[in-house]
Amino acid sequence: MLKQHETDLAVLSSELAFSFLSDAQMAARAIKNVTASPRLNCAILGNQEPHLHFLLIPRGGIGDVNPRKTPWESPLPKTDLSQDVVQKLTHEIRVGIGDQSSRRLRNIY
Repeated sequence: MLKQHETDLAVLSSELAFSFLSDAQMAARAIKNVTASPRLNCAILGNQEPHLHFLLIPRGGIGDVNPRKTPWESPLPKTDLSQDVVQKLTHEIRVGIGDQSSRRLRNIY
């Protein structure tokens, strides 16, 4: 989620938009590495949650029953990850982001 409150990518300065996307790219690399996903779907949204944010969704692994459709079109039931799994993935992703750059993500929470 963008630290600065905005609901539309089009209103960001070019510098802020570039930095926001650069942060998204670092997070995407870390998520792909941690999940071993062959690809990642990316979406920048700000409509339902009125704050500009991006979704990074690992795709193409075992169990991806509709690899050519959006993740929202999956026929599989939605399930929550256990708190232990969430904490482990969060830690591994943060480590992965730190390994990519000496700077922290500047424009996302």
